[in-house]
Amino acid sequence: MQAELQTALFQAFDTLNLQRVKTFSVPPVTLCGLGALGACGQEAQARGVSHLFVMVDSFLHQAGMTAPLARSLAIGAIAMIGKSLPKAVGYGHDLAARENMLLASCMAGMAFSSAGLGLCHAMAHQPGAALHIPHGQANAMLLPTVMGFNRMVCRERFSQIGRALTNKKSDDRDAIAAVCELIAEVGQSKRLADAGAKPEHYSAWAQAALEDICLRSNPRTATQAQIIDLYAAAG
Repeated sequence: MQAELQTALFQAFDTLNLQRVKTFSVPPVTLCGLGALGACGQEAQARGVSHLFVMVDSFLHQAGMTAPLARSLAIGAIAMIGKSLPKAVGYGHDLAARENMLLASCMAGMAFSSAGLGLCHAMAHQPGAALHIPHGQANAMLLPTVMGFNRMVCRERFSQIGRALTNKKSDDRDAIAAVCELIAEVGQSKRLADAGAKPEHYSAWAQAALEDICLRSNPRTATQAQIIDLYAAAG
């Protein structure tokens, strides 16, 4: 006979993105089983692009002891996503493309678990929770705008992102264009207003984004006024 003690979290409100992280929730081993995956639908498209946004945020994070390993994982996953996501979305039975996306997802988790994320995720959590937007879609609405904000402090890393996505020599503007093209190609090119966002939301969302743990590792400091402007630009 075995007794178990488990923790339950009861949420009486639904307009906040709550994150509960403990060391015991991190698996020591991950089994990546391709046979457990189904063909790509709309939700899978959003999840696929979400891995890209995780990798961009992790690749641009502030330097630290974990930077070399995390950035190596991130840039490798970005290249795999750029090559395989359109194929996985366009023909969900492409096993090679799906396997690459599965491995990229695992690499994404390894990278951001050690490196952290950034402003895009801090901002995406707010409309995602308030308007019930899938996390990948919320990031898709914001990433190009946030990349434009961050590029002044990490142009070289942006050029590496562009090369990973296009296999061509790229600059910071090429990287943003490549991300926008991939988002559009897999049908995730929408604006915040399409999900019901209104300008009166932006101030509260910006304040919440400032308090979001993901903002700590963003490569560029952001003020509440700047974040409001970014929401407006993505609206």
